[in-house]
Amino acid sequence: MKQFIGVLTLGGQVDAPGALTAALISPAAAGNVEDGTHSYKVTFVTGVGETEAGTASNVVTVVDKTVNGKITLTNIPVSPSALVTSRKIYRTEAGGSDYKLLTTIANNTATTFTDNVADGSLTSAAPSTNTTTAAGSLADLLAAAGYEGVGAMSTLKFLGTGAGVSVLSSDPDIAAEADGYPIPEAEPGLELPNSGKPWQSGAMYLFSATVGKTVVVAANPIF
Repeated sequence: MKQFIGVLTLGGQVDAPGALTAALISPAAAGNVEDGTHSYKVTFVTGVGETEAGTASNVVTVVDKTVNGKITLTNIPVSPSALVTSRKIYRTEAGGSDYKLLTTIANNTATTFTDNVADGSLTSAAPSTNTTTAAGSLADLLAAAGYEGVGAMSTLKFLGTGAGVSVLSSDPDIAAEADGYPIPEAEPGLELPNSGKPWQSGAMYLFSATVGKTVVVAANPIF
């Protein structure tokens, strides 16, 4: 039975956000949001892709934009995932049902925004599929996890002590070395090749056949 050592998280899909809250600005002020009904959706953006549009907000009606034509957005969702680097807000045109890009918030912290944008300035349509799942090369997965300068990497470097065999696997119930990526010896600076197998996003579990053996993923590996 292998000894469980730790978990390395490589990317993984980010869930779409919930709803934000929309309301006419108060006190009333003239603005550019067209007369009619409007609602909003948000997406989360990572280094790999973007979630599908989240839950729709409540509907807001602009009666006369020359009197009150701005909309305050609050409770803009913040993702619990460290992979999220920005968020996009999409809005319907007056009386419409299609969501188009209103703005990009270049962080994962701000929760308010004032909309003062005319329908004609809305751009691309909101995505309907989630593209935040990384798949394929190890370089893509590590980039999604926030590592920089990984290039076209196909190996993962470990620092370790002790002797014996370790295995890196996406299966937490790994039963054999063939189920994962075997590390033949725990030598300092060991590089684990891709070995022709596709790397998977999500958690990678590190196991050891030797009790007391330690293997540590290099915090700032040089490849």
